[in-house]
Amino acid sequence: MLAPPNGPQDPLAEHPQFAKIKDLGLGSFGSVALYKRDESTGPPSLCAIKFMARGPGVDSSLIAREVLAHRVLRHPHVIRFKQLGLTPSHIYLSLEYADQGDLLGFLRRKGPLPEADARWLFQQMIFGLDYCHQKGVVNRDLKPENMLLKLTPEASKRHRRHVQQEREQAQQLWMQLHPGQHPPPPLPSGAVEHRTSNTFNLHIKIADFGLSKKCTAHSLPKTRVGTINYMGPEVLLAGPSQRYDGAKADIWSAGVVLYAMLFSRVPFDVPSEQEEEQAGGGEGRDRSSTIQRILQGDWSVPPGMSVSPQCLDLLTIMLQPDPLRRAPMSAILEHPWFRAGLPPAALTMNTALVRQQEQQGGVGGGPGEQEEAEIEAMLAELEEQAQAEAEAAGAAEGGGGGVGGGGLEFLREDEGVHLRPCACGGNGGGGACGCSAAAAPPGAPYPTGLAGPGADTGAGGGGGADGGGFLARLAGVGLHDVPPLSGRVGRASDFF
Repeated sequence: MLAPPNGPQDPLAEHPQFAKIKDLGLGSFGSVALYKRDESTGPPSLCAIKFMARGPGVDSSLIAREVLAHRVLRHPHVIRFKQLGLTPSHIYLSLEYADQGDLLGFLRRKGPLPEADARWLFQQMIFGLDYCHQKGVVNRDLKPENMLLKLTPEASKRHRRHVQQEREQAQQLWMQLHPGQHPPPPLPSGAVEHRTSNTFNLHIKIADFGLSKKCTAHSLPKTRVGTINYMGPEVLLAGPSQRYDGAKADIWSAGVVLYAMLFSRVPFDVPSEQEEEQAGGGEGRDRSSTIQRILQGDWSVPPGMSVSPQCLDLLTIMLQPDPLRRAPMSAILEHPWFRAGLPPAALTMNTALVRQQEQQGGVGGGPGEQEEAEIEAMLAELEEQAQAEAEAAGAAEGGGGGVGGGGLEFLREDEGVHLRPCACGGNGGGGACGCSAAAAPPGAPYPTGLAGPGADTGAGGGGGADGGGFLARLAGVGLHDVPPLSGRVGRASDFF
């Protein structure tokens, strides 16, 4: 993982437009921090900035895909893309800031939501997802962690008035206690420091388009990406000869999110009694059972809990394992449980919005939006850097032996299987590492100490320079923290 951009490590410390406020999160992709952003017109705004380190191992094509897909999306329930930027050490994306955290944290605080609360958030999520699909973008990684929450404009106004009153009272008290001294500066306007418990004060916004894809009838996805508990059966079975409908896969994931909101758990986890029976089988066996339940569409309402028949019907048609029988977006929008409380105009809002944006030229022109030419120039710079690094590392391809030995990384792209120099350096054995996992052809070797579950016949090297086992990383599927499997050959079945 990368160190957060804090203090002297702040990549934007010298940037005239940005001033850091605090760190927001850290992940395998990099880090996110909250910044104040000076605008060309109007007062400064808050933005969340996502940082990724530049250098070997960075896939410029995936970054380009994320940026080009996300920047065309301008909808109340999609996090707004504002700017792509480069520093000598980092790539950064400036994004709309959601002041109430993510849906996962909200559900952990609240537990199972009443149907009315879950429907309020689900309606917004579906409107955002339907808009993305109408714009030709499938997300492929819908999950509570990627659903951000923000105070509604009305709730935000009430909160700002309340905060302003508290600040004035605090300053008056401070000046009484410290006569003749200046009070400390307040937090920037809009930096909400509390979490609301009222669901109806929240707007939900789809975030993270790192695994997204622009789809047409002639360019259907075939890559196994996402997080297992939210992946549709067809995604788990995907491969070069088995493509899938990305929009239908998103609908499955949205159904799992709805289930999680209603029951505060995911539908395909192995039940506790089965977990006890499998205590000797370990995490891999539990994961295998989960996948089998997904493939079979084996789920039910948790014991002691209930929902209305209409709600259960909507879950049933969304969590249909056969994508041809799964509800399309139009059926969800027309479903009586979904439509409850909605004005009729809401159902045609997205179509009108997409048409209006097309008439206006699609993208650009809004305050704080970046020109397309500037974005394309930065993406071209990243591509040139990646090509130069690949050429420089060419001599090391396949060179094993010892820590830092060369190696190739499998990249499973929608246009085929590619190889590139891997940033992991091989770590002991020659051949190809599995850092991007699922693309490895059958029988592909892995360097000592590193393994990736490519295909069932894809062997991983045993041991490692330090006598350790394997580091198994399945990109985009959430298997980044598999325990060591010291001293034996790894196969895909170990991780699925």
